[in-house]
Amino acid sequence: MDTLIIMENVKKARKRISLFLHFLELYWFQYFSEFVFLRACYTRRDKYKLHSPQMHLKEAEYLLSFSYVSHILMICREVFCN
Repeated sequence: MDTLIIMENVKKARKRISLFLHFLELYWFQYFSEFVFLRACYTRRDKYKLHSPQMHLKEAEYLLSFSYVSHILMICREVFCN
């Protein structure tokens, strides 16, 4: 009897964690899309100016951190969904 209750609680907890990670992932994608949109506006505005190497390095850092966080969120969601 206790085992069944524990199993049900584990299923509920996994579902809650999975939903939380899903919403976190959606929020992360929204944040990143806003960054891309703002960056596109900035690029369009300064179309004829050369961008500094520091700006390109900063963009690469943002993209890399986005990739890392996205992969971590997807792995966590896979672990808790299955």
